[in-house]
Amino acid sequence: MAAVAVPGRVRSAGSWRRVAVAMFAVGWGANQFSPLLIEYRHELSLSAGTLAGIFAIYAAALIPGLLIGGPVSDRIGRRPVVLPFVVLSPLATLMLMLGPRSLPVIAASRALAGLCSGVVFGSATAWVQELSDDPAASARRSAVALSAGFAFGPAIASVLAEWAPDPLVLPYLPHVVIGLVAVLLLWPTPETVQAGVTSPAEGAGARPRRRWPPNRPSPNPSMNVLRLNVCE
Repeated sequence: MAAVAVPGRVRSAGSWRRVAVAMFAVGWGANQFSPLLIEYRHELSLSAGTLAGIFAIYAAALIPGLLIGGPVSDRIGRRPVVLPFVVLSPLATLMLMLGPRSLPVIAASRALAGLCSGVVFGSATAWVQELSDDPAASARRSAVALSAGFAFGPAIASVLAEWAPDPLVLPYLPHVVIGLVAVLLLWPTPETVQAGVTSPAEGAGARPRRRWPPNRPSPNPSMNVLRLNVCE
């Protein structure tokens, strides 16, 4: 059974902001790794091929997440798809903190981060659209949240790597904190689709269901995510 849209009354003022914060947090976790490559190469004596392999692992997990997360959330709902991967995003960062000099741990962490990014970005973009009081602005809201995460994550990580002790651990601490805050904010966010119910005929006052990708694809944050992260 496909999911159907829940009437617009589930929206509360600013509820889309909770999902946007989650997108910001996951975007932070996606790109925070990039400025630390010099540290990893120096500390672990990694070759250029090994570094490229770590990027490939991230991209290999990102792409299936983008392709699968959105359609699955169309069927079973946004919340059961987005929330678990918002929880897993800071856990992927915690793995980097606990195994900073273990290449298998780093690779596993980046794979998990890529999967979280792909699943959350597509599904959360649709969730923001459904929760927005101004659907025309929803794509912009999602894009701003992702872009801010992409920008602040590596910026803060690079500053901490340069000036703080233990450059392979402390630069990740802000994302763990922000990720936990995002989970707490996202928890009470209302669901916007109802799983297991055959789509009824359009009734008076019912909002049309929005599938993933959203109906307004320009700008399309999930595709921007794919381009930005594969080349991170």
